[in-house]
Amino acid sequence: SRDSDNRRTQLASFLNGYQGVVVVQSKSNSKNGSRLLREQLAAAKNAGLNTDSLLRSVTSEAARIIGCEKQIGMLAPGYSADLVG
Repeated sequence: SRDSDNRRTQLASFLNGYQGVVVVQSKSNSKNGSRLLREQLAAAKNAGLNTDSLLRSVTSEAARIIGCEKQIGMLAPGYSADLVG
């Protein structure tokens, strides 16, 4: 519907930093944490979060929020990282 499309557009603008909001995603420590994180990311993408913001939400922005941006959050020399293939 038109109202639904308008809400989706507004949410996409909000999520993409239009209003200066930082979006961070994280997984819980539960046995379903990884599945829940994938669902959160899919919902954010479906709501309009752009790919760059989506990636930052689970990497550099998440690291910055917890004060570890000099150790984790990016693939760079001296940073810790877990890679899954």
